[in-house]
Amino acid sequence: MPHVLTVSEVRKAIYLAAGGRKSPGPGETSTALLGHLFHETFKILTGPDPEGNLCRPLEQADHDLSSWEKQLIEHAYLWGVGPQLSRHRLDLQSSSTEVLNYWKAVQKLCKWLAEVLFQ
Repeated sequence: MPHVLTVSEVRKAIYLAAGGRKSPGPGETSTALLGHLFHETFKILTGPDPEGNLCRPLEQADHDLSSWEKQLIEHAYLWGVGPQLSRHRLDLQSSSTEVLNYWKAVQKLCKWLAEVLFQ
């Protein structure tokens, strides 16, 4: 039977592969499903689909970092998080803390993407 990796296991392996000497800590609680949804959201934002990717919201944003962050967060919710949570609401009913952590992680991802792309 295959072993399903947790988000924490993947994060720890990436940290150690990047030369980290200590564990980065336990991180926030999550589930395998939410880890998958996080990566699905990243794929939507960085994928080729002009409806879902980050190009359109950034084109609509004012040319300041906070506007870019706000537009990306709203877009990520509309195109990824909202539909995902609706689709998996029954599976996530008992994971409210983990869902909140997932939403915070998506917001951090959007802020990071905005910072990387802002010029």
